Amino acid sequence: AFYQSAFETDWQLADGWPLGRAYSDAEKADLSSGGQLPVVVPQPDAPAGAYVTDAPVLREVSTSGALAWASPDFARSALLEQVKAATTSLRVMIYQVTDDGLCTALADANDRGVRVDLLVSEDIYGADDKTFAWACYDRLLDRGLTPRRTPSYYRYSHQKFWIVDGKGVGLSTGNWSPSDFPDQDTFPPYSGGGRGATEDGGFGGMTYGSQVQGDNNTWVKTNRDLNLYLEDAHTVGIFNAVIDEDWKRGEDWTKQSWSDV
Repeated sequence: AFYQSAFETDWQLADGWPLGRAYSDAEKADLSSGGQLPVVVPQPDAPAGAYVTDAPVLREVSTSGALAWASPDFARSALLEQVKAATTSLRVMIYQVTDDGLCTALADANDRGVRVDLLVSEDIYGADDKTFAWACYDRLLDRGLTPRRTPSYYRYSHQKFWIVDGKGVGLSTGNWSPSDFPDQDTFPPYSGGGRGATEDGGFGGMTYGSQVQGDNNTWVKTNRDLNLYLEDAHTVGIFNAVIDEDWKRGEDWTKQSWSDV
């Protein structure tokens, strides 16, 4: 119900997508028919030595220990509450950590005696993201926490999940980055209606994100992401196995040559 509510609200605020080309009557009929079209997805061969998960099985889980929330609203505070609540272990497998505050939270958890396992993507696509992520990992090394890189046969390991004290697993569609977990809690819609233009044009000539409370001229670049935290032993076991298997196939992070960025 929560995710449905977020979808319906965003749908009402969204703009129509302009058609990039003309569609024939036959194509329009296919698009509006509601029927199913056959789709054949080729199954790739797993790299030699890769860990292959079992086929997923639909099962009911209790939602009594579940928390659902959507970024950007309250995203950071909800995540930090879980990170700071860890007492024995915190395991994070994620594409990238580019946010200074969240990077510091990992180091602080390690300092207070929590076992922190951080498994990050072997490579990062964007040069700016790579710069910020590498700076975080180097800083963690300096504070006594050694991240680990995923196996090199996956160029990009794009998952984002964390396990707290072996009891609950958190999932997000966003990375631990300022645009996904921004440093404030509320982002009212633009009161002027529509989208606001940025000085540099933003994405496609328009801004993306939300305004700061009470200021129509101050915008924060944020992403809409969905997050879920679930306390279920079977589910936690599945994600623990992924970290364990990819961890032993990966390698420790070492400080990189910044000329490679």
